[in-house]
Amino acid sequence: MINGKHAAAKPWIETYLKDNPKDEAAEDLLISCDKVDDLKKDSMRYSVELSKINTGESNFSPIVYKDGIVFTTDKTGAKKSKGLSIISDTYAWTGRPYLDMYFSKPDKSGGWSAPVPLKGDVNGLYHDGPAAFSTDSIMYFTRNNYVGRKTKLGSDEAVNLKIYESRYRNNTWTEVQEFPYNSDNYSTGHPAITKDGNTMYFVSDMPGGLGGTDLW
Repeated sequence: MINGKHAAAKPWIETYLKDNPKDEAAEDLLISCDKVDDLKKDSMRYSVELSKINTGESNFSPIVYKDGIVFTTDKTGAKKSKGLSIISDTYAWTGRPYLDMYFSKPDKSGGWSAPVPLKGDVNGLYHDGPAAFSTDSIMYFTRNNYVGRKTKLGSDEAVNLKIYESRYRNNTWTEVQEFPYNSDNYSTGHPAITKDGNTMYFVSDMPGGLGGTDLW
């Protein structure tokens, strides 16, 4: 199935299900084999191209903001441009810089302006982003859990994620405050705000959920 050979995969899944008829995951895979052609029927309605904003880094979670987009990237330079000094400039899992939030807008040639890091207190020492906006001056974003220059470990010996709120004043992002449902012992992150600004959806592995992480 990973190689796109759904017709060839189907008899093997059927054989497996004869011996394991209660395996719901395998049932879902079998259904996928039959549905894949239906899912491709309207694939010609859209043309998907790589955005010119990409320059080799990981760039993801774009969100419309004013006349452009804010996105999350491991682009080199944001933390150094702020004069920040940390134990390591790179994230051990990827060997790339820690994530930051950048802004870019369309230019007259049909491309994008050179991305610039968000100004203020929102691109800190470690991972920052993705972001969501309830208004042009109120942003919610994901950040590693740390105090000063030191990360904080939860009860599971992991550095969890937290959601923070920031206000845009005098051309800079400031007044960074924690989301009230944050915890050192579980993660909250990746906020999304409804258009009316009254409801937030986010991801968390807090107690009371149904899986490893859930939407709340």
